[in-house]
Amino acid sequence: MLELAQLFFEEALLLVSPSEIRVGELPGIDEVVVGVTSPLMAKACRLFFAQQLLAAAGVVREADIVGRSLFETALALQFLLRRRVTLRRDGKPLPKVPRKPLTTPFRSLLYASHGVFESLRRVRGLSRAPGFKRLARKSFDLQDMEADADQCAKRIGEEWAQRLKRAKTYSGLTIKNLAESLGWASAYRTAYFVMSSSAHAADATSNVSVSDDGRMLNLQLVPEYREVRRPVVIGCSMLHSCAELFNKRMKRGRDTQLRELFHALMQAVKGER
Repeated sequence: MLELAQLFFEEALLLVSPSEIRVGELPGIDEVVVGVTSPLMAKACRLFFAQQLLAAAGVVREADIVGRSLFETALALQFLLRRRVTLRRDGKPLPKVPRKPLTTPFRSLLYASHGVFESLRRVRGLSRAPGFKRLARKSFDLQDMEADADQCAKRIGEEWAQRLKRAKTYSGLTIKNLAESLGWASAYRTAYFVMSSSAHAADATSNVSVSDDGRMLNLQLVPEYREVRRPVVIGCSMLHSCAELFNKRMKRGRDTQLRELFHALMQAVKGER
């Protein structure tokens, strides 16, 4: 199964070749979109393979932690590359901002601007921390970073700039609200919930089992096979959703290869191959 996962990883990675992506021939795609989504697609591929390696080694909880990051990366790609997106907070559509439609290029600008805003926020925090002020001044040009943030705010507009800064996210929404907006509510409540529990320190009881007589706690060092299957299925589904969308929007023409490898992996997990 790991061999199939590696083939799937390599096939998805072939999508990310900026020199072969003809921006001028792609409707609704510009240089910013390619510059933002190509690294994210590569990251999704790396996370997928890391998750599969961990699952194959039997360290399922750790595979879940990587899978959580893969989920968030896949969600970002869905936000960026879908042709149309309607954002909702707690089920209610966000008010539209005049002259700022949520096109793919504009969503990519939001994503890029969020990165600039967050970098500035972290450096400002570092510059105020006792013992780190000198390091911050030497390592970063705060004035340049502030100028970059101001330029981003002008490009996306003050309303969107404030939304991103308040939420500290690229969409102005929480992960939960964004997942619901993109139709991933079920995946959020199931796969993401399970994987998140492994990422925190409050899951000690999930790593032990109680003996039949109730007198002894046994450390769960070796996962059951059904547990190994979980990160494989989730990871394959997440990467396939990313690769399928990226392939379509960038017109990479690798539909058949991706589909065949995905189905082969799913059959292997079910024990049909």
